[in-house]
Amino acid sequence: MALAFLSACRKHPPGQTLTAVPAPVQYLDLNDTVIRLNRSAVFDLDGNGRYDIGFGTQLIGDPIYQIDKRQWVAFGAFHTDFAVNEAEAVPVLAADALISFRGFPGFNWYNASSILLAQQLLFTARPPVWEGLWRQATHHYMPFRLHRGERIYTGWVDMSFDQVQQRLIVHGAGVCTEPGRDIRAGR
Repeated sequence: MALAFLSACRKHPPGQTLTAVPAPVQYLDLNDTVIRLNRSAVFDLDGNGRYDIGFGTQLIGDPIYQIDKRQWVAFGAFHTDFAVNEAEAVPVLAADALISFRGFPGFNWYNASSILLAQQLLFTARPPVWEGLWRQATHHYMPFRLHRGERIYTGWVDMSFDQVQQRLIVHGAGVCTEPGRDIRAGR
């Protein structure tokens, strides 16, 4: 019995490397949905008939500082988590970035969030200014997690932002089909 145990625990042959099996991801084409001012869109990413994530705009006026803010936001349902930092922003991930089931340094998973992606500040006495982590993103990825009962699935949304045409473009999404797995953005 000891011989069987020792042979089962041997290392792989020299020169052979072990590779982790990538998590299976279901890809969704979101048809380059455009979110312009006064528009919104919601998406059912897991096909269960209820929305998981949405994107929209809001106009906020501040008469004290004489600033109007045109904001593009992402919002999640109660069963959807966003990775959020202390500044209440979500990370902008490049292709192939690790989306950890457990989270990211400096970010925590929060459900039912509404997060500012980009905003244009309109002043009365000077030119407009753009702010937000997503204001210059082109095909970058926003991580999320979906809860299905006790199971939690990681995913990403592929987005771009166009300051000139003042629009957010939602290209596509990916959702891991196995719970509790880390995945890579864009694949």
